[in-house]
Amino acid sequence: MEDQRPFLLLIHGFMEDSRIWEPQLANWSKKYRILAPDLGGFGRRVNEDFLGIEEEARELWKWIDGMNIHHLAIAGHSMGGYIGLAMAEQQESRITEFWLINSHAEADGVLKQQNRTRLIDLVKEKGTALFLDGFHRNLFAPANREKYLSITELLRQRAQTIRPETVIQASLSMRDRPDRTEILSKLNDRVLFFVGTEDESIEPWQVEETAKCIPNTHVFVMQGVGHMAMYEYDGKS
Repeated sequence: MEDQRPFLLLIHGFMEDSRIWEPQLANWSKKYRILAPDLGGFGRRVNEDFLGIEEEARELWKWIDGMNIHHLAIAGHSMGGYIGLAMAEQQESRITEFWLINSHAEADGVLKQQNRTRLIDLVKEKGTALFLDGFHRNLFAPANREKYLSITELLRQRAQTIRPETVIQASLSMRDRPDRTEILSKLNDRVLFFVGTEDESIEPWQVEETAKCIPNTHVFVMQGVGHMAMYEYDGKS
């Protein structure tokens, strides 16, 4: 019998790869056929170039077309959400559901842009080692950091393989990306935000304010969760 489950494309974030989804795969695969690629420069493609948000989006559509998939759900974590939004801008009608996990549609504000520029300058001068020291740990909610020490060390070790060029290109692309809140209005009731109350990278109030302006958009608030919902969310809140 032909598998009738819809496809779900999972797009990982910055300094991650497709393995970031492992804690949720058993649950999601009950309902969806999972597609979990690595973006250029990350994971199994660490020696390739990261092409920028818009071009990575086009490459994902080409990959999906190659499998003769016409419609699918998309979920993006953090930077993966930015790429998912670019995919929606390019071919919105093919998307059946759209999940933004610890992500948002707004462009970077001035302070965030300045922080990304500082990171770019640091990596150009000293490589990625100093930047990676504590990066993943600080993505978890403060109350969860001790609990997930082994996970943060695993994520750090994986990220050590990512080339400085990839970090710089991804940071530039995120810093300079446009505001894409308008595309959320076109997606309308297909949009679901996953928001952690302790996320220090994405302001929960900002996501909730955006959602209020878009009819039928859904916001799922995860109590006590930081920026790493795939690990921190236990399904109870």
